[in-house]
Amino acid sequence: MDQESVESISKCIGKHINYLIVKDDKIIIGFDKDQGLNYFTKYILEITDEISICCEDRYFTCDDELDSLGILSSIESRDGGEVEEENVPEEYGSENTFHQTNFLLINTNLKTITICAHNRQNGCYDGINISAKLYTLQ
Repeated sequence: MDQESVESISKCIGKHINYLIVKDDKIIIGFDKDQGLNYFTKYILEITDEISICCEDRYFTCDDELDSLGILSSIESRDGGEVEEENVPEEYGSENTFHQTNFLLINTNLKTITICAHNRQNGCYDGINISAKLYTLQ
């Protein structure tokens, strides 16, 4: 993670999460301005996998319940490894036999949300590069 991403996440620590959306290649986290005293979203943290080259598919998945999230305490990244698959689902293309994963742990005062970052590619590309950017709403 680059320095801007670390700083963006650091600014969100201790803030109440209004919502968390996992959609294709993005994670969107909305925070309120008054630590849970109202539900007006003041800050949005956008998390993406920055690298995107031909012959690969990058996306996020999450099986956890995304309600009653609480206050953000940290975001951790853990390597999930790489496997080579013989029977690749048609939607990913027959040449994309390498499947890399990385787990993002969104830790709050109430629970931990696990989000998996996937990179399905042909073996020529390597790595998952998680990036975070903070937006402040007026």
